[in-house]
Amino acid sequence: ELKYFISGHKQLFLDCGSGVRAAVAICYESLLEQHSKHASEKGARVYLASVAKPQRGVNQAFQHYQDISRRFKMPVVMSNSIGVCDDFVSAGCSAAWSASGELLGSMDGQSEGIVVMDISSMTARTFCIDGDYP
Repeated sequence: ELKYFISGHKQLFLDCGSGVRAAVAICYESLLEQHSKHASEKGARVYLASVAKPQRGVNQAFQHYQDISRRFKMPVVMSNSIGVCDDFVSAGCSAAWSASGELLGSMDGQSEGIVVMDISSMTARTFCIDGDYP
């Protein structure tokens, strides 16, 4: 990641309306407990992690993000890539966890799609993207 990103000095938050503040994290920093802790202390109500992980990393991430959601009582959404990614195969399986750590929804490891989470009802749905691409 250091090859592609420049280290910042502030946490990025997204204002999602209705007083909902979401913290944004990329792969590496989302695995650092102090990052999610800081986000929670600064008022994040949702934690969004964008990652690129092979299957082994996805297995570890599922446990990690469940722990983060429980520890800081905030929902977590992990968006993972799928297919060839640099020198490995990214395993998909984007997912969402409730503030209590319950897995609300997850993509499979073969389909392109999106996980949509409704934080007011603590539900999530997955949508697969079908069709040919130009």
